[in-house]
Amino acid sequence: MESVYGAYMGMVLLGFVHGLNSYIFVCSNYNMFLKIIISHAFFLAFTFSINNCFDIRSDERQEEKRRKNPLASGHITLKEGLIQSFLLGSIGLGVTFIWFNEESFLIYSFLLFLSLAYSVPPLRFKSVPIIDLISHGLFFGTLLFQYGLLVAGSMALEFFPISISIFICSIIFELRNQLDDIQADKSSGTRTTACWLGPIKTRELLRRLLILHWFTLLLILWLNDYKIALAASGIILTLSVLLWRDFKRCVKLTDVFTAFVYSYSALMHLIPLLIA
Repeated sequence: MESVYGAYMGMVLLGFVHGLNSYIFVCSNYNMFLKIIISHAFFLAFTFSINNCFDIRSDERQEEKRRKNPLASGHITLKEGLIQSFLLGSIGLGVTFIWFNEESFLIYSFLLFLSLAYSVPPLRFKSVPIIDLISHGLFFGTLLFQYGLLVAGSMALEFFPISISIFICSIIFELRNQLDDIQADKSSGTRTTACWLGPIKTRELLRRLLILHWFTLLLILWLNDYKIALAASGIILTLSVLLWRDFKRCVKLTDVFTAFVYSYSALMHLIPLLIA
């Protein structure tokens, strides 16, 4: 899961890089890079902290998650966990208000609200099938990318394909996590999409989302360099046919392809700024 957490940080930084619009901005605002990492770190800390507060029942049933959840393992009380979450969210909101523009502050506030609504009753979106995926795709996906764009001071329709791709990518992360936790979630009464559909239908949905995600990645490559997109299409088509029945390898292939496309698109945007 650590690699997935890193992916959420990467979504913000991807938006930040794409939002840069001049070499002067890159050089004169390098401290902005550190500030966005700090503000996002507080958001991540708040999100996982508040989630721990209301996932005690399910995390108690899994040894690995119990060790990572200080409430489930008995190291802190629920009251202490809630106070910690409130402080983390408040600090993140405060530094965002001080450091960044009004639009960035508003989207950061919405990110905090969605992550709160995802975990905390009575909304608790993570227990509402389909809504759990949509909300996750927003606050742990598209909105993170948009936040990075706004901090850098840019927003345009040209970033729409990447926003959609990241939304689907985040949903894929969530479905994979739900499949791993399906028994614990059922036992604790958390009705996720995976619990609602069952493991077989969830895997089928995940396969279809993987295909859709590949198409969005190929579109991003095409918009940057159609020759590379054609080459990637051939490679992906060949590997997907070979690995289609091997679900785990198919998922890993998607992870590698996703990292490559996002990194490549960021470099193609950044290099002209540096050599201009």
